[in-house]
Amino acid sequence: MGIYIHVPFCIKKCNYCDFYSIGFDEEYKNIFLRTLLKEIDACTYKKKCRSIYLGGGTPSLLRPEEIQLILDTLYRKFSFEDTIEITLEANPGILDLKRLKDYRLAGINRLSLGIQSLNGNELRILGRIHSPEEAINTLRAVSQTFGNFSVDLIYGIPGQSRQTLNHTLQTISTFDIPHVSLYELSYHENTKLYDSIKKGIIEPVSDDEVAGLYLYCCDLLCKKNYLHYEISNFSFEGYQCIHNLNYWLRGDYIGFGPSAHSMIDNVRFCNVSDISAYIEKIEKNGTACIQKTILSEMDIIEEEIMLGLRTSYGIDRRKYSFSQDIINRLERGGFILTRADRLSLTHKGMLVSNTIIIMLLKKRLAHNCCEPA
Repeated sequence: MGIYIHVPFCIKKCNYCDFYSIGFDEEYKNIFLRTLLKEIDACTYKKKCRSIYLGGGTPSLLRPEEIQLILDTLYRKFSFEDTIEITLEANPGILDLKRLKDYRLAGINRLSLGIQSLNGNELRILGRIHSPEEAINTLRAVSQTFGNFSVDLIYGIPGQSRQTLNHTLQTISTFDIPHVSLYELSYHENTKLYDSIKKGIIEPVSDDEVAGLYLYCCDLLCKKNYLHYEISNFSFEGYQCIHNLNYWLRGDYIGFGPSAHSMIDNVRFCNVSDISAYIEKIEKNGTACIQKTILSEMDIIEEEIMLGLRTSYGIDRRKYSFSQDIINRLERGGFILTRADRLSLTHKGMLVSNTIIIMLLKKRLAHNCCEPA
């Protein structure tokens, strides 16, 4: 079981981001912290936890002593595995060596650093607040403080070329980073980047170029001995993200904070995505949940297939009745690998994973094969 904490504050909202966040305010932050601790205290879930993940937003805007307060409250409320993974998302430009060391002392043992790019123009398009130089300096400090850390990168940025992406990858590789998350840039409605695309101010990278950039990154990172263990994630052996693996393997997780999601015993819960409403609901009811969804057997099977195929482990092909004709076509096209009793996607297949998953699921429906074989 994993625990997620959503810290909704940012210095500035990035041009591409559609996660719930608001501008940082010291007084509002203090109210949020008091409310968050009340929400945690009101929780009655009892299973042992393997991971804590503080995301957002920019949770590294919280001081180390505030992070420790959250963790101490969780320790009092829940039981944890001895080898618990505790991740803090952080952004370059607001961290120094002392603050990083203090986060370690507070209990953080894994850092996720949102670099995104080391090209100044790409960072400006994304609306990031840091420069390439600040990112490198922060990465240097992180590598001196944490043995387990990750770097987030984005590909498919307007104007990005293989050369600029190669520069970013080659530069960060000098730090021997244990984990790299590589995300395709998405254009979500109600973001500045989406508006710029709609107005013709910025031209998006073509699908073919995006595909080429992704395959190039996969090839380069695998040559540097990274395991491509999930569509967007690469790690050295033993450094896979425990918290995210729990999502993909459909383990239970609890989310605290505005917009946080939970899944407990195949029931999904969603908190309100507004900090004022969140505070009001917690004060009144002890919970900010606004939606509860009980998953059907069909929902569970579809999620198992969809999430399992995101990973290099794939799915147990004996458990599901897929059309052999579809499987053969996908295998001949170089989109899937079938080995022993497993079915997984190749790098080429991961590029079009949504299409493949929909194809497999539709074929199951058409043949009335919605139950495990």
